[in-house]
Amino acid sequence: MYYHDFGKSTEYFQKYLQSSAEKQQCPYEKRLTHHSLLSACFAAYKAYEQFKDKAIRLTCLVFSCILKHHGDLYNLSDMLVISNRDWDTLEKQWDNIISDDFNEELPDFSKIKSVVDDKLYEARDYYWNVDWYYANNLMFSILTYADKNDVIFEKPINFKNDIDTNLVYIYKKKNFTVANNINKIREEAYSRIENTFLSNFNNSIFSLNLPTGFGKTLIAINLALKTIENDSSIQRVIYALPFTSIVDQTADTVNKLCGRNAESIVNIHHHLAKLEVKISEDYIDADKAQFIIENWDKPFIVTTFWQMFYTLLSNENSILRKFHNIANSVILLDEIQTLPYKYWGLVNYILKNLVEILNCKIIVMTATMPAIFKDNEILDLVDQSSRIRFFKAFNRYHIEKINNIEGVSIDNLIEITMKHILENSDKNFMFIFNTIKSGTNFFNKLKELQNINGNLFFLSSRVLPVDRSKVIEQIKNQNLSQKILVTTQLIEAGVDIDFDVVYRDFAPFDNIIQAAGRCNRNNEKSKGEVYVFRLKNKSNKFDCEYIYRGLTLDRTMSILKKTQIFDESNLIDIIDKYYSEIKNNSSTNESNALINNVEKLEYEDIKKNFSLIDEKPSFSVFIEKDEDASRILNQFKEIYEINNIFERKKRFLEIKSQFYQYVISLPKLSSDANNFRESFDEIGPFKIVKKDDAEMLYKEDIGFSARLDDNFF
Repeated sequence: MYYHDFGKSTEYFQKYLQSSAEKQQCPYEKRLTHHSLLSACFAAYKAYEQFKDKAIRLTCLVFSCILKHHGDLYNLSDMLVISNRDWDTLEKQWDNIISDDFNEELPDFSKIKSVVDDKLYEARDYYWNVDWYYANNLMFSILTYADKNDVIFEKPINFKNDIDTNLVYIYKKKNFTVANNINKIREEAYSRIENTFLSNFNNSIFSLNLPTGFGKTLIAINLALKTIENDSSIQRVIYALPFTSIVDQTADTVNKLCGRNAESIVNIHHHLAKLEVKISEDYIDADKAQFIIENWDKPFIVTTFWQMFYTLLSNENSILRKFHNIANSVILLDEIQTLPYKYWGLVNYILKNLVEILNCKIIVMTATMPAIFKDNEILDLVDQSSRIRFFKAFNRYHIEKINNIEGVSIDNLIEITMKHILENSDKNFMFIFNTIKSGTNFFNKLKELQNINGNLFFLSSRVLPVDRSKVIEQIKNQNLSQKILVTTQLIEAGVDIDFDVVYRDFAPFDNIIQAAGRCNRNNEKSKGEVYVFRLKNKSNKFDCEYIYRGLTLDRTMSILKKTQIFDESNLIDIIDKYYSEIKNNSSTNESNALINNVEKLEYEDIKKNFSLIDEKPSFSVFIEKDEDASRILNQFKEIYEINNIFERKKRFLEIKSQFYQYVISLPKLSSDANNFRESFDEIGPFKIVKKDDAEMLYKEDIGFSARLDDNFF
């Protein structure tokens, strides 16, 4: 990409730079000062001179990457079209080049126009495929990364891959010395899986299907380290999970494994992550730290599915900039069952091509393995007989349905559960609801009961992140007497908490199993109890229907109607059948459409059609709930008054992770929500609930308490 800034050599652009430095108006039209299109045309001409028609597609990629290296990618067929008006501008720019700067003779402009206007235009109708999609992403990523890196740092920052491949062995030896039956079978699984992995090392995609609480995290990290040990081409570990809460939890484990080297090895990337990077014993500026974190420069990345899959399926410059760092990696995808089943075909296609084209290995992990891959496409690291034995060894709970799943009201549920709680004061209870409204209602009713003496907790997305962390720490406190947690499904996947009794509102079967994974997690007590109910509101509608749709609920209802009680040890066949039926009965239209977009390099269509999270329209609210929030808000106000946009961004990055600890998202669909939005001050994209209002609207126990829509989810 030697010529990517060639267009800056015009007198127009140089005068623009001079005028900017002197804070004066540039005398030339803005269109004449642009440089990317001219650079792309000249680079395409040079590429074509070298490759001719044998590699016209590669010439097209050179053109598109340079054309958009300061912006987002368009559909390739659109990027290869230049209008007559643009040609007029380009010719003026060409005649304006300060040619003394070049050691080569510049061609006549008509030759450049001929290559771009004829050869590249014709290539729009050529056959393209996923190989060219990955090639374009790789070239674009390397170019945009190098270009940005050159601006931010005087020289490239290289983080050495100093990961000790025996980290897990050392950690286990230090921390797991109790030889009880569960630890013995965990150790058997650990050793057996490592041997199977090394014996089948030439495979590329592996599955790790073990019960919740079986130590999948350590097993998977060990396999990743063994990959680095046995394949010198693998340079990076990428550990991706669905939610920020379990990213942080897993990152804590990784940091403990790496010990004092963690700061130089581990990179935690999600929107709430702290922007802290240390180089040569000093922390660097927040904007530089952000660049390193966002671009996955360190050898061990812990991140979200959102970051992982949008890097593979996006048109955005800032996201694609790290694409090249996925190459030569071992990728761990934990809680893979959370991916929407409508994208199973797409995920299968993208990941199979990823390992072939970018030299990656992939390990997918879960207690409930969805049918994303066919048997001949993935190697199961746990054979079927061992899998059955491991699941039966973890017979920690049974699942029972309430009222035959016909439906219960909140008041019915209070009657049932109050008696259960009072008769079992030595047990901890968790209640998982589908909507915040129902969860809040249930929590308040429990709180009003004089004879409930347990420690009551509430968690939902309406509770500020800073308070969520505190609640989880309190729940983990072993010294507290009976704990009762009321929450929503945000607690299900991966959060390391343990309850004796779990009540779960009706949901897809894999969600129910994930919820059950928080019950008697370490098999240290008598058999845990999981109860499934189907909550019906005053409008005679089921809460589950606000959150989930169609196929998964139908298949779950079919399963639950057949049997009253399920033991964990007998769930394997039910889970496999459930996922098989989902795959056989679900539509592949959305996956097929996106695969078609990928094969045609239709980047804008990929962005429009791919949505990993079905998000409802929302707005962000900062809640000034205490003195720390006030201090951060004052800093934010000062920062937002800075006129220089780059300095303002840099300063905000310094407080970003702290600031977002006091931010929640609220829906903006209802008139109530719109009235609320209009009644509060706004700073940039954030509504501000000041301290006096926060005392009324934000409660320490339930979080944000104003009702903004009918279902309050």
